[in-house]
This record gives sequence, structure tokens and C-alpha cells, in this order.
Amino acid sequence: MLNNPPRCKAQSLGAELSIHSICDVRWNTVPIQECHANLANTVPLTSQGSSTRVQEQPLVVVWLALGHWGRALAQLPPVVITVQAVSRMRGGAQSHLMLGDDDNLWVVKFQNNPQHLTVLANEWMATRMAAVIGLSVPKSCVIDVSTWLIESSPQLTVDHGRGGREKCASGLQFGSRYAGGQPPQRVIDFLPDGQLHKVHNLKEFAGILAFDKWTGNSDGRQAVFQSPTGEGGYRAVFIDQGGCFNTGEWLFRDAPLQGVFARNSVYSLVTGWDCFEPWLPRIEQFRADVLRGIAEEVPPEWYGGNRSALQTLVQKLLSRRSRVRELIDQFRQSNRDPFPRWRNSVTAAVPDQLAPYRRKVMYGMVPGLSPTEALAAAHLAH
Repeated sequence: MLNNPPRCKAQSLGAELSIHSICDVRWNTVPIQECHANLANTVPLTSQGSSTRVQEQPLVVVWLALGHWGRALAQLPPVVITVQAVSRMRGGAQSHLMLGDDDNLWVVKFQNNPQHLTVLANEWMATRMAAVIGLSVPKSCVIDVSTWLIESSPQLTVDHGRGGREKCASGLQFGSRYAGGQPPQRVIDFLPDGQLHKVHNLKEFAGILAFDKWTGNSDGRQAVFQSPTGEGGYRAVFIDQGGCFNTGEWLFRDAPLQGVFARNSVYSLVTGWDCFEPWLPRIEQFRADVLRGIAEEVPPEWYGGNRSALQTLVQKLLSRRSRVRELIDQFRQSNRDPFPRWRNSVTAAVPDQLAPYRRKVMYGMVPGLSPTEALAAAHLAH
């Protein structure tokens, strides 16, 4: 049990944070311990009072040649102990903004959230998977919330509607780093179309689209836009991965408009398959041992200890890697017309070039060809 923590720090932030609590905002890159076997290292532990937690590790991701991804190190995920409840956040999961013993602010999702228990496992896995392929997602960690803090913080409750209200669960919860930092920076959840050209990583919306199709995100894609202090423009941060794997069902019901951003304008730079690089090839080549390593880190209480279901989910994700282009193409051909600048022209192949052309088609290497067009072209090349 924690001693009564000092409250003055969070209280002094309360007035400033209240204006940001309307959106579930997070920031930074996940410190995935993904590296080549030659770079494997140990995780130092530090004792703090009666508790022991893993020190925050730097981002270690080694991008290697095709088929040579880094192996996920088997190590205890970082744990942060909460010392103060600050405010409730907006959103269906009814997250809370909390101060950790690392002096950072965290957006915490609880095990008894109204959506589903496995939302925490989804967040953990999907956030780390997205970080491995190089997408801008929040830093995440395991959050330890004590019974003492729950009992002494009346605002830490979950509203189940007609099911009544109950206190938030104690124990291990999921946490994402608050995007605004400390003190808060400017973070917004909407940018007019005329301002999107100021988003430095606008191209990443193609990457997160591929990722959401792979993971079967049943929710619309959510993002916030951070304007770092002293820097011009914005940076998109992709938040809320709880709807991946179809939220609590862990199955995939694919639909063309599922898991996409609400406005086509974020896809304005997409003109062909090359615009999905490097993220789409990284998904297609995502190593099985890396994915299994990420799954091994999930606390068992976040999925009811059903290890068989977790293993089945991993196998489904591995089998879906080859379907992502097909799923993107279904969205492209939908009546929403998300990629109006898509290049449809196909360069004719002369007879003596048919064999190499056929190989390029089958491996999706011909610019401007959708999977459907590629199959047709391959048939003609025969």
C-alpha cells in the first residue's frame, strides 16, 4: 500500500489540464524492446520503497533487411505506480488522467471499463505492433493502481449506465502517455482540411490505414494533432487501439469502410501502392517471433487468462498479413472514393518480358496496380 502521496503537484496542474480533458490524447513513441540478437541487453530494475519497477528504456528498434526483423526480447514490461487521480477523460472506455511515480501524466484504461476487459490487451498489443512498423503511436506501459488510491479518490468510478456505477478496478491497468506533456502543450483532435498541409507526417495516414485493416479495427481511426512548443506545424499521433481485433471478440469481420478515418482529406497524398511504404511491406514481413513476443508481455488478467484465445489471435494476425492489400483495395473501390488521385495506368509488357513482369505482378511490385488488377494482369501474362 502506498503512503499518502503529495497532492500539490497534480492540484497545481488541475486548472490547466481541465481544458485538455475533453479528448483522449497521448504522445510519444513506444519504447519497444525490439532489437537484433546481437544487441540484446538486460533491463535494469530499481527499488523504490517497497515496490520494484522497470526503468524506462529508450526506443530500440533495428530496421534490418527484408526478412531479418529484430527478435522481441523476453522481459518484464515497464510498470508505473499511480500517485494521483487528476481528471476523467472523454471516450467510451471512460479513461482517467493520472499522475505516475515517474512524474509523468498517463491516460489510464481500467479492467472494468464499459467496453470490454480485452480492450487493455488490444491496446498493449496493437500499440506495440504499430510502433514496430514505425507509426506514431503513444508510449504505453502497465499502470499499477492501488486499492488505497481507488478508495481515496471518489472520481475514480466507471458508469455502466443502467448497470449502475462502480469504483474503478485496482491492480494492473493500461496506460498511455498524455500527449500534452507536463506542463500541457497544445493538442487538438480536429484540424480543418485547409490546415492538413501543416501536418508533418500526413503520409502516415496511409500506414495506419494498412495497420487498421490488418488488425481488423472495428472503430473509426482516431488521431490527435500535437503542436510541439517552439515548432511550427503539427504532428499526428494515432490513439485508441482498443477497437483492434474487433474489440472484445478477437475475430475479424472485414468491411470496406471499417477502421478508416472519417475524412478522405487525410488520404490526399495517396496516389498508388508506393504511398503505403514502408509500413505495408513491414506488415507483410512482420516476424512471427516478434508478434508472439509482444503477446507474451500482456498481463494474463487483461484477457481472462485464456492463453488459447491469445495464441489463436496471434495465428490469425499472422495469416492476415498477406490479405492487407486486398482489404485496402476494397476500401479504394468503395463508393467513398478515398484515393481520387490513384494511378490506374498499366504499362504494356512486350512478349520477352512477360515472365519477369508476371513475377512482379504476383509480388505486388508493379506501381499503380491494385491486387484485383494484378490478378487480372497475371492471368493475361500467362
